[in-house]
This record gives sequence, structure tokens and C-alpha cells, in this order.
Amino acid sequence: MPAVAVKPPFALVLREDEEAESPRISNDCFGKMVCFHDRYNLGDKHDYSAPEDFLRDLVRETVSAKDICDFTIAEKSPDVELKYNQLDGDWVVIARYHKEWEEAASFKNPLTGQEETVSDVLLEYMGTASLLRLAEYENVILPLYLYDHSGLSMSTASYAGRAQHAEWDSGAVGWIYVTKADATAALGETDIGVFSITTEMLETEVAEYDSYLRGECYGFELYEAGEMSNSCWGFIGDLSELRPDIESHLPEGCKGIMDNIVYLNSDRELDGVLMESAATPIYMEGDSFMSNQEQSTGAVKLDARAYPFEEPKGKQLAFASVTINGCFAVNGIKIMDGGEKGPFVAMPSTKDKEGNYKDICFPTTKELRAELSATVMDAYNAAVEKGLADRAADRGAPEQEKPSALGKLGEAKKEAKAQAKVPKPEKSAPKKSDPSI
Repeated sequence: MPAVAVKPPFALVLREDEEAESPRISNDCFGKMVCFHDRYNLGDKHDYSAPEDFLRDLVRETVSAKDICDFTIAEKSPDVELKYNQLDGDWVVIARYHKEWEEAASFKNPLTGQEETVSDVLLEYMGTASLLRLAEYENVILPLYLYDHSGLSMSTASYAGRAQHAEWDSGAVGWIYVTKADATAALGETDIGVFSITTEMLETEVAEYDSYLRGECYGFELYEAGEMSNSCWGFIGDLSELRPDIESHLPEGCKGIMDNIVYLNSDRELDGVLMESAATPIYMEGDSFMSNQEQSTGAVKLDARAYPFEEPKGKQLAFASVTINGCFAVNGIKIMDGGEKGPFVAMPSTKDKEGNYKDICFPTTKELRAELSATVMDAYNAAVEKGLADRAADRGAPEQEKPSALGKLGEAKKEAKAQAKVPKPEKSAPKKSDPSI
């Protein structure tokens, strides 16, 4: 659904950006986002097959082997223990298998110099909870939760109790993190604490990614006097919060334009707004003033022809064409059934990438549009009336019946009686000298 804001001679069109690139790809992100899901590719690209694999690598890379050993000796892991056996003087790794504890490995005392090997063994037996606690030693790491219900949403807080059907449609999906060393190098020391700021920055990145998942992605097209002069895409977030960022990409004359924003139902409505904005003054030089509306007020001769269908094709009633000033023809105009509002004229159009129809040629002023529509409708009404008259003429006089043979005989008798009788010649008397008498 497009939105438009007009501040003559500018018109700013805002649209959803359906091809927006993930901010995890397009932005220089502060944190790293590692997610695991069966159906969706989320967060940053990685090659880990399970969450434990990621956490083990993170702990190995950022936490010292000594800290890992000390963590386990202090019995902070519910999965594995590192104990000193006073009987033989060895260190024993005891791991939990299901509910039973079994010896997994042993190392000679002292551990000094063996920490790397021992820590690798310990990490292999640790579960997610233990690995996460170790990762927090040297990383600011936040959990990620996904809500999959009529769309996707992501947060650093659980959706349980704050979203419909969250008990079935949400759950933990991964983590976002940054090492404390990288955070300190990037932010330096602050009054409120570098890691507090780091947490806020990671939450901001998750909020932006959440907006991306929910489809809050926008772009704009800027029109000046009816012609597109600029466009920019890839704005992600709540539209009201994006206003300063969008306006920073606009020329000075557009300041405050988003105060006038209006949400429209279709691109056809948008075309009307753009045509009206194109009719505002666009040229000024000294005391001379001109607008494109005034430029188009010269005499325009329109010649329209309409071709009604015998039966409507859906809502289309007819095709039409218009010749402008005898030298420019526009074909493909449609006359559509507008229901209670009556027929209306639709200019030639094509589908855009969103599946909406956009006019490909159209009048640029309200006056010319009204005149063109009236001319086309007059041609349509005349064509309809002519069609009705022609059909009535074809049905007009009833067809004469052919006379039967009896009828022909009766007519012949009447004609014979009407004619005068011709007298027959009289016979002369025979002569006496005739020998036959």
C-alpha cells in the first residue's frame, strides 16, 4: 500500500521494499548473530551444525584454558568434574552419562603445562548451560528468541506471556555477541560502563533485524513537477522513526514534507495524486511565471472511437481509442463497469512488480482528464445507441409470407374478371352456288 506526501512542486512516494537486503549483510554490524533453525536461514552465515559446537569454539577462542579448568574444579558444571585423586596423585575427569558419573580421563599432577589438553577434554563433555556460562567470561552475549506466528519476529527477551500462542510458536534460536576485547577497543572507557553500552548496541541490532523479519522495509521515490528526480531504498524500521533518515536524503525544499503523508489504497489513487502535483507551478524566472497546467490550456482536439462488446468481458464494457490533434493516437483505452457509479474510462496500463496496475499514458491535468473522459464516454454512448438502433432496424418490418399456389390462382381469377371481354366474330351464311348445300 503506497503512501504519498506532497509539498509543491515535490511529491514523495513511500513504498514497502520487498527486495530489501538483510541488515546482517548490508550493514557493518557490531555484534555477531548466530542462529539455528530447521526451516529459516537467520542471522549471520556460519558452518556450525549445533549450538554446542558454536559455544565450544567461542570458549576455546576467548576463554583461557586455566579458567576452563578452574571453572570445572569449582564444580560449576553439572555435566563434568575435574577432581584431584589423593590416592595416586592424579587429576581425574568425571563426566555424567545419563544419570551416572563415570571416569572419562586422567592426568598426572601438576596440571601446569597440560591446561590446553585438559580443557579440550572438559569442553567435550560440557552441555549448553556450562558452555554459555564460560562464554560470558570474555563475551557480552545475549540470547535470541524467535516468534513464528503469522510472520517472524525476533527479540532478546522471551515471548512467553507477551505474545499469542508463544508457548507453541516461539523459542530460543541462538545468540548475538561481541567479545569484551572488541567492545572495549571500539567504545573505550565510558562513565556508564562499556559493557552496558555494548548490550544496548546489540539490542538495537536485534530490533533492526526484527523489523526486517516483520517486513518493515521501505524505499522512496521523489517526484518534482511530475518527473521522478530521486529514489532510495533499504530503510528498515518503524516508518515514524525513519523520518529523519529519509528526510536526510531529500533536497532542502522537501523539509517537512512528511508532515503531509497520506496512505492510499492503490497505485491508481497514487497516479491521481501525482497528476495533481504535476499541475502545480514548476517554473519561475524574474517576473515571468508559468505552470505546466497553463502550458496545457491551449486548444486540444480530441477524436474518440469506441467499440462496445455485445456482452461485457468481466467488468470491461468496451475498447476505445483517442486521436489528439489529429497527429497522436492512443489505443488500448478501456471502458469499465463502475457499478453504482456507472461506467468509467481506464487508460492503458501495465502491471508493476507488486502486481498492481499502473497507467502508462494519461492526461497530466484534471481538465484534460475530464475532457478526455467525457469525449470517450460520448463516443461509447453514441456507439451503444447506434448498435441498438441497428438491431431494432433489423427486427423492424415483419418478413412477408410467400403466397401459396391457391392464393396465386385466386389472384389470377380476380385479374381475369377485371379485364374487358372481346366479342367473338359472327359466322357468314353459305352461298347457294356452293355444291355442298
